[in-house]
Amino acid sequence: MSWEVENEASTLETYLKRDRSIQSVSEKSYIHRSTVNYRIKKIKKSWIMTLVMQSRIFCCY
Repeated sequence: MSWEVENEASTLETYLKRDRSIQSVSEKSYIHRSTVNYRIKKIKKSWIMTLVMQSRIFCCY
């Protein structure tokens, strides 16, 4: 697993454990709130693209 993917996975795990609080994730992880926001937006975008691609594949069958 790449360093970036590990960071995203860790951020997502903390985000969900901390009731989706950006401030709480920032404090727990010792990273700036904008960095947390950036990572969460990137994760959401990635998941949406994955779901869209899977739904397109499903529709084709």
